[in-house]
Amino acid sequence: MKNKEDIAKSVLKAADTLKTRRATADTTFQDISDYILLNKGDFTRSSSPGQRRDRRIFDSTAVQANNQLAATIQSGMTDPTTRWFNLKPKEESIAEMHSFKISAGFSSISSLICETALSSSKSTY
Repeated sequence: MKNKEDIAKSVLKAADTLKTRRATADTTFQDISDYILLNKGDFTRSSSPGQRRDRRIFDSTAVQANNQLAATIQSGMTDPTTRWFNLKPKEESIAEMHSFKISAGFSSISSLICETALSSSKSTY
């Protein structure tokens, strides 16, 4: 059986291997971040908070296409006219103790999440 030090070494070695494999794609990821997902990541460089990231954008076609794709995928996965999930407590005994208050609370939270998801799908991508 391996001790903790051997396990830690093998995990670090695996992480280094994965980081090396990913390094070949980092420039592509950086280009995607620069041209399409402006505020989503720094892969090959670091930037300061508040620094402009849109200097390489010469038109908004890619950004708009990304937003449209994301909205289309979300609308295909979830119907905005139907509640597609419900929250409930993990422990049944909690729900049984104060059934009306608990179910009303979870119902209102579920409604709030659905409303937030519907409104945010129009502008957050």
